[in-house]
Amino acid sequence: MTTGAYEELSSSPIEEILDKATRLLNDLHAKT
Repeated sequence: MTTGAYEELSSSPIEEILDKATRLLNDLHAKT
């Protein structure tokens, strides 16, 4: 992970939450 991308996510909490939600959904689909 580059520092630039990390700073972008940190400055946009909404995108960070959406990213986490997407990862959780993908994890659930992978388990089923």
